[in-house]
Amino acid sequence: MAQLLDDSGKLNKIRGAIMNAQDNKVISKEEAGFIVTLANKFRDDIERKTRALYALQGEISQLRTNEQVIVDIVNNLVSAQQRADDRQRTVNEIRRAKDEAKERKAREEAEAQGKAEADQSDENTSESTEE
Repeated sequence: MAQLLDDSGKLNKIRGAIMNAQDNKVISKEEAGFIVTLANKFRDDIERKTRALYALQGEISQLRTNEQVIVDIVNNLVSAQQRADDRQRTVNEIRRAKDEAKERKAREEAEAQGKAEADQSDENTSESTEE
């Protein structure tokens, strides 16, 4: 709306200047018509180029958005890989802890069995010495 008021104000200035020049007999009616036509052509060119400018600004904005999307995708890929690595590390730690617990339990069972056998053997030897 401000653009339209600005344009109409400029157009009124051009018309006023042309009418003043005509009244002072500086230019003829045909010359005034030519100047108005020329001013309108310039105004049309300005409007067409302004529309092209807005279209280019829209395209530039879309390209910047596309660029940011690519950056975000790459960052997400890196983050996903880091999460996958962390998950695998956690799985490996859990497996290692389970294996260590199994080994510890097997050692404890073997020690307990060895102790039970030793106790049994001590009982057997003490029974044989009593006889």
